[in-house]
Amino acid sequence: MRLLTPLRRLLGVALFIAIPISREWSSHVLRFVSAIWVIIPFYAFGGEALATHALIGALINMVFSTCIYSAYEEVLYSIEGIRDFFLASPLTDLEFRAGLSLGIFLTTLPSIVICLVPLFILTKSGPSEVVLIIMMLSILWAVSTLIGYLIPIRKNVLATGNVIRVLTLVLVAIPPVYYPLHVWPEQIRPLTYLFPTFNIAELMKLTLKIEPPTPQHTATTATALAIEAAIITLIALKHTKHS
Repeated sequence: MRLLTPLRRLLGVALFIAIPISREWSSHVLRFVSAIWVIIPFYAFGGEALATHALIGALINMVFSTCIYSAYEEVLYSIEGIRDFFLASPLTDLEFRAGLSLGIFLTTLPSIVICLVPLFILTKSGPSEVVLIIMMLSILWAVSTLIGYLIPIRKNVLATGNVIRVLTLVLVAIPPVYYPLHVWPEQIRPLTYLFPTFNIAELMKLTLKIEPPTPQHTATTATALAIEAAIITLIALKHTKHS
């Protein structure tokens, strides 16, 4: 019962955020197009092989960019006094940010489903693969939210937006998320494990056999993700105690 209470508070914030945004159809179109447009040239030059990589990239991009965007939303709500209104209740700082992120994430579900359907068809996925991919997207939601939580809350909305755009570029566009790992020179490939977005994308590709699974690569990817998630969580929890 103790766990249900914070979950209810979190869900309340999520619905408060999701319902108004879901009515803006233009935001759905813009978010979807900005994430998947790159699939077209990938398919044109590489066929289904590269299209599956691009679909994974689109999923990572949509989830990461929308969840880390909760940092921007929190700045706006802080300026408007809505954040203080929520935090005056039993709602904690972390519950508020998680609720913000979940609310924005819920508005992306139609676009996520549109990407998942052709991905599962192209990779001939079974029920176990579908469940694992959904679990990995949930992990991505949590990691993205916590990364966004590390962005200091500022009154300067423009500065916060710039930080979010830079982080999205660094964590989504640079590592092999939209494209195969072998594109990177072999000598610097170990650096890819430093990107949590790559580790999640790679585990998804290994699960769907888009990349050939090997025990060593799979174990290294999973271990790197676990370590990064633990570090990000500890820093975010420490941040909440001083905020």
